[in-house]
Amino acid sequence: MRVYMRVYIRVYMRVYMLRVYIRVYMVRVYIRVYMRVYMVRVYMRVYMVRVYIRVSIGVYMRKMSMELNQELNQEVNQEVNQEVNQELNQEVNQQVNQQVSRSSCSCSTPLLSLWQPSYLKKL
Repeated sequence: MRVYMRVYIRVYMRVYMLRVYIRVYMVRVYIRVYMRVYMVRVYMRVYMVRVYIRVSIGVYMRKMSMELNQELNQEVNQEVNQEVNQELNQEVNQQVNQQVSRSSCSCSTPLLSLWQPSYLKKL
């Protein structure tokens, strides 16, 4: 009976240890798989956050560049318009002054009366 008990205990211990080993192994495998899945999830979250940050920075930079372009275009347009207007005003003033100086006469008759028939007869 003692021999039988020893054999039974040995077999039971081996089976028990095998079960414990399998449980530990399965727990280890489960932990490894879970950690891999968890790390993949964490990596995907980090990746998605990075992608979101890149996209949001890209959108923000586009908005800022559009605003800067609009402001620069307005400033450049204002400066160019001012310069062109000044040059055109100068040219027009010069031409008007030249025409007035050519048509000016020492007589006291107004300019509108120059085209009257009585004045034309005097010429």
